[in-house]
Amino acid sequence: MPRSTQISHFMPMELHPVLELMARRLSERSEPGNRKDGFRLALVVEGGAMRGVVSSAMLWALEEGGFLPCFDLAVGCSAGAMNAASFLAGASGGCTREYAGAFSSRRFINPARVLLGRPMLDLDFSVDFSSTVMDPGRHRRVLESSIPLHCIATDVDDARRAVLSDFQDIGELRLALEASSCMPLVAGPPVEFRGRRYLDGGICEAIPLASARELGATHALVLQTRPRGLRYPPPQGFLTKLIEIRLRRIHPILPALYHHRNHIYDLTCDQVDADQAKGANALPAVFGLRLPEGTPPVHRLERRAKVLRESTATARDFTRREVVEPVLERAGRG
Repeated sequence: MPRSTQISHFMPMELHPVLELMARRLSERSEPGNRKDGFRLALVVEGGAMRGVVSSAMLWALEEGGFLPCFDLAVGCSAGAMNAASFLAGASGGCTREYAGAFSSRRFINPARVLLGRPMLDLDFSVDFSSTVMDPGRHRRVLESSIPLHCIATDVDDARRAVLSDFQDIGELRLALEASSCMPLVAGPPVEFRGRRYLDGGICEAIPLASARELGATHALVLQTRPRGLRYPPPQGFLTKLIEIRLRRIHPILPALYHHRNHIYDLTCDQVDADQAKGANALPAVFGLRLPEGTPPVHRLERRAKVLRESTATARDFTRREVVEPVLERAGRG
C-alpha cells in the first residue's frame, strides 16, 4: 500500500502541532497531571461496533510506542469508549486480538437473535470478558488511571448528547461503557446510569471531537474508523425501520436523530479535515488519523476473522508510519 500523503503538505521534518506536542512530551517525559506546557491533549476515539477494530489497532500501535503518558483525557463513543478504556489499562493489544477472537464469536455477535426479540450484540459479554490477553483487572486500572475516561452517550429522556465520567467504581464504569454502546435490537435497550437512561452515543456524536473541546482540550488526536473518501451511507432497510420504531417508543425525537446521524457524521469528518489543515490555528489543534482512500472498509457486524486480522494489520502499520515513527524520531527515541 502506498504511503499516505496525510501530512505531506508540511515541510520536511516539520510535524503537525498535535504530533509535535506528543514528541515534546515524550522527550521531556511529561506525565498527565504534572504538565508544564499548559496544554490538554485529548485522545478522541470513534467506534462503530466491529468497525472499532480499526481504532483499537491504532491504539495498539500507540500503546507499543509508549504514547499513553502523552494524553490528558480520553473521549470515546460506543466501541471507541471500550477501546479507549483498554488503552488506559494497557490492554489495547489484547483487545485488538479479541476482535478476531471472542468478539467475532456467535457468543458476542449473532444477528439471528433479532428473530427472538433479543439484541444482536451481547454487551455484558464484551465488557466482562477476560482471557489470557485481556485480564479482568483492566477495569480497575482504568479507574486508577491519571487520564480520565469520558464515554459519550445519548440521554434518551432529553434526546441529547451526554458525557459520562468520574466513575466511582467498576460498576459505574461498566454501566457507562454499555450505555455508550446500547441500541434497540442491535445491542439492547437503554441503560440506566445515575438515575437517567442512555443509548449509543453515535446517535448524536459518533466522533466526539465537540465533546473533547467542551472538556477543555487544546489539542486532539482523533482516531477514525472509516477510510478517507467513504461517506456514511444513508439509513435504509428493514432493520433500520424496526430500530426507529423502537426509538420512537422511547422518545419522539430519537428516530429523527438516528435517521440523520449519517449527515452529522460526514460533517464531523469534514470538520476534522478542515481543522487539521489549519494546524495550530484550529481550536483545538486537531490531527485526524484515518486510513487512506481505497482501504477496504470493515462492516459494523463483521465476523470474518481473516478480514478483522487484515484490518488490524493495516491500521496498526498505518499508525506506526503516520504517528509513531515520526513522533519517536522527533523525540529522539527513533
